[in-house]
Amino acid sequence: MLKKIEGTDWDFLKTSALFLIIATILGAVVSLLFRAGQIYFLINATTSAAAFFIGLVGIGARSSPNEIYLDTRILVITLECTAVFIVVLYTSLIIAYPTPLKKKLSGLAIGIPLIFIVNVARLVFIAAVSEKLPTYYFNFVHDYLWQVGFILLITMLWLTFIREKQDEA
Repeated sequence: MLKKIEGTDWDFLKTSALFLIIATILGAVVSLLFRAGQIYFLINATTSAAAFFIGLVGIGARSSPNEIYLDTRILVITLECTAVFIVVLYTSLIIAYPTPLKKKLSGLAIGIPLIFIVNVARLVFIAAVSEKLPTYYFNFVHDYLWQVGFILLITMLWLTFIREKQDEA
């Protein structure tokens, strides 16, 4: 059966399997580190950065280690709010893709900070929606719009990474 799969189909299957393995391992490591209390700094840093930029756009905000106090709502920042699992997926895509290590490191060096920057922008946007619009809009933006936004961001980053690899070939 495997002999019938040749060329790019087999390469695609290998890359996909490698992606799933890497994503599973990295996701498990992040979860274990969180349970062990080793990555709370991500929550604290995300909370502080978001509260700072929320204040810059003119919305009153103060923060505790994992909460942002707005005028009408408290945003509780959890591990999922840090975009760490988005980074796990992106990192897994980059590592699994067959390309030289230097290229992978370049893709990670550009993509990971960009994901964290977009994530803080996401929290600022969510805070603005929370303060200016009814709760329904907050729920839609938080639960749906930004999930789709992150899927598009990861897709665009990865496709850019792949295209640059193909352009070099």
